[in-house]
Amino acid sequence: MAPAELLQALLDSRVQLSPTQAKNSASPTRIRVLRALRTREYSVSEVAEQLHIARQTTYQAIKPGQEAGLVREVDAGYTLSCSGAALLDVYDRFGDQVIADSLSRLSRSEHQRWILRALREQPERKATLATRAVAEDGPSRTTIHRIIDALRDCGYVTETRGSYVLTDTGRLLLEAYEELRSTAEQAIEKRAFLRWLPADTEGFPVSALAEATVIHNTPDQPHNVLNTFMSAADPDLETFCGMATIMSPALNQAHQPTLTGETTVTLVFTENVLGQLHQDPEFVDYVASDDYGSYLEGGVAPQNVSVSFVRESSPLHIGIYDNDRVIMAPASSADVPEIETAAVCSADPRLVDWAIQCFKRYQVSGRPPLQVFRDQIREQKSSSDPAFKHASAHE
Repeated sequence: MAPAELLQALLDSRVQLSPTQAKNSASPTRIRVLRALRTREYSVSEVAEQLHIARQTTYQAIKPGQEAGLVREVDAGYTLSCSGAALLDVYDRFGDQVIADSLSRLSRSEHQRWILRALREQPERKATLATRAVAEDGPSRTTIHRIIDALRDCGYVTETRGSYVLTDTGRLLLEAYEELRSTAEQAIEKRAFLRWLPADTEGFPVSALAEATVIHNTPDQPHNVLNTFMSAADPDLETFCGMATIMSPALNQAHQPTLTGETTVTLVFTENVLGQLHQDPEFVDYVASDDYGSYLEGGVAPQNVSVSFVRESSPLHIGIYDNDRVIMAPASSADVPEIETAAVCSADPRLVDWAIQCFKRYQVSGRPPLQVFRDQIREQKSSSDPAFKHASAHE
């Protein structure tokens, strides 16, 4: 599915509403379905009931979103993905300023988009546009006259001394479409990665993925993503920040030169990894040789490595290299089959900055290992001993 086809499918769907529903709803049916799936997982029947539409209409509304990775099927039915949420955010940001019907018509008309882009460059007469259209395989003279007259009637262009000028409203309409198209393009191209990220992956800059490289696991090469993280380990790095929800002995071994060199390393794991680490004899031997007591007390082993653990599960594995390059892959909590795992690698400052801020949000709630152990013991005692629970509440 091409981005333009996806947008047309999403934006040109108000015909599925009854006249009463159309009057009370400014959004196309398929946009409304995406919005419903953003709140939680829904079955088709539940979406149909909530939006007062037929089940068959609901199926047809979900289909293009699922094909493009905006919607993902789960046990309970369907849920919105990160890219679906990103596209909704763009739509809603322009929602109070752009008429939905105008956006729908623009999604259907390549000629209308051509004219708006031409007028955005500079004011033009109809005859000049017609001459330019011949050279650029644009619309015919008759089509140009018809579309410009319609755009003028809607207030998107205005006439000044025979030339037609794009109004601020016209610029906004074109900007809305182009931003939606850019987001749709990345949603489709990076579907293998984005479809596994939940809708609440806050502020993920989908449009910044344009220059990102996608690494896929395949049946013939099922460890491509892991190898990408492993190959990025470099003892010459000044800083490395990593966040993960699993322990990988191969990844640990690959990063040993980085961990034991001069690189300043900050690691954040989920608490389940702490139990995995302490069941790994090789890891215990390694940490013991570099002051195990220091590691337990402060999460430091060796001196330039900071390790902390968080309760909240992250949807992503993240590696940030010298704060100018990032590798990300969906975490196991996203329920992505290993064979379908895909990672993105990028030096785009928008993606790097997002990854840094995401990492910091988790890091601030991280605790050193000894504190995790102590808190777990206290929680176990509290749940099994009412007197201990009462005393803890008054400390």
